[in-house]
Amino acid sequence: MPVVDLNHVSVSVRDFEESLDFYVGFLGLQRIPNPNMGVRLEWLRAGERQVHLFPECERAPERHHLAFEIDDFEERFVAARERGCLVEVPGFAAANVLPDGTGQMYLRDPAGNLVELTQRDVTDVDRERVPLRELAETFPQDADNLRSTLFLAPAGANPRTP
Repeated sequence: MPVVDLNHVSVSVRDFEESLDFYVGFLGLQRIPNPNMGVRLEWLRAGERQVHLFPECERAPERHHLAFEIDDFEERFVAARERGCLVEVPGFAAANVLPDGTGQMYLRDPAGNLVELTQRDVTDVDRERVPLRELAETFPQDADNLRSTLFLAPAGANPRTP
């Protein structure tokens, strides 16, 4: 049987208060009730999905990441730069434009987890404030690459409808 949908992702945290400041205060996720599982957990709402924070058991992998769709790329980039959490992943700038016009930026949360923020169209982003790099400037793109997209459903569509 195929998977119906993605429900949640879990990330480890070193300091719950710092991580809550990042995920709730900066990214805008919402705290929701979670069951008692014998250790401190925090469940957060991210649209129709959840992010679960749990005590760190291992160091965060360098490239494994979770990604959130946003609609305020320029403002979020400036705020992330001021917060000091923007990072360059090897081969990528802190802010990139994919072949379909999607913008992406990379951050590290307080525990070192890699977080990607994406926006469907960054045409109107002020490139003086946000130094976007076209992915094609770094990596050659063939015809198949040029048809790629992070978004399987059109903007505003029900993501559960194929």
